[in-house]
Amino acid sequence: MSEALRKLDYGNATLGAPIDVFWLEPGGLRISQRQQVTFLKRLKNQELPFSRRAMAATLDIIPKKVGSEYVLRGKTGLLGRQEQTQWDVGWYVGFLEWPGGVTYFATVLTGSQDADLFFAARREVSVAALRLVTGMSHLE
Repeated sequence: MSEALRKLDYGNATLGAPIDVFWLEPGGLRISQRQQVTFLKRLKNQELPFSRRAMAATLDIIPKKVGSEYVLRGKTGLLGRQEQTQWDVGWYVGFLEWPGGVTYFATVLTGSQDADLFFAARREVSVAALRLVTGMSHLE
C-alpha cells in the first residue's frame, strides 16, 4: 500500500496506521487540498499509473449529481474518534463539469463537531462555494 501511495504521489504517502484503517484513524498520511485537486485532475485526465479502464470505472462510481447543465462528482471523508460521535476532520473532494469547463474542489472542515451537523456541512459548504464561483444558483 505504501508503494502504491508513492507511485500515485498521494500526499506524503505515509500510512502510519494499520493497513485496513489508515484512511480513517489518525496516523501518518497527510494530504493538502491542493494535492487532492492535483490527484483528481490526474484521475479525470487518466494520467494515473492504472489502466484507463480502472480509472474510468473509478470515475463512474464516484457519487454524482446530474443537473440540466452540470455533473457534480464528489466523495466525502471523515477522520474521528473511536466512538465516532464526534468528528475532527471532514473532507468533500470532487469536480464540477459545467458549460464553463471543469472546476475541481477539495473542502476540509476541522474541529470537533457533532456527527449529524458535520456530515451535511462538508457538502453544503462546497456546493455554496461552487455556486458563487460558477454563478449557477440552481446547483444542488
